[in-house]
Amino acid sequence: MKRIIVFVSLIYLLSGISTVKSQDATAREQINYINTLLKANPYRDTFLEITFFYSINITPEKELVVNMEFDGPFKTVLKAKIPDLGNSFVRDTSYEGNSSVCWYCKPNEATKDINCVYNETITSETDKESHFSDNICVMFARDSNIRDELIKAFDKLFQRILEQ
Repeated sequence: MKRIIVFVSLIYLLSGISTVKSQDATAREQINYINTLLKANPYRDTFLEITFFYSINITPEKELVVNMEFDGPFKTVLKAKIPDLGNSFVRDTSYEGNSSVCWYCKPNEATKDINCVYNETITSETDKESHFSDNICVMFARDSNIRDELIKAFDKLFQRILEQ
């Protein structure tokens, strides 16, 4: 009888482990999909004539990491814990129009602070400058028509991460 209980418990434990692994694989696939979309549709600043390349990752601490790079003297890394971000996507109403997806920080209940995004700029000489801000954005080519697709992909990814 004890062997049966141990055997059933072991099967239950192993099925739980495979479920967790499949969720991680699915999240990784979603991250790769988003990065593929962003790589194929880099943001081009026509005034400065600079092309910005964005990529994302998720840390084990459920933190969204956005890398912004271009062929210039610096790169920027933005980090925010997904639960600290509002769960609604905001259309950028500036000049750029539909070429970005942004999230704003939820106010901290205790401190009323809304600066949950850590910004770090790294120069080519490896000097670092950092500060906190109240939003995090991902920009892409204006004419790409991928905004809705990105919103759906980020929504699925965030939902998966928050359920883990």
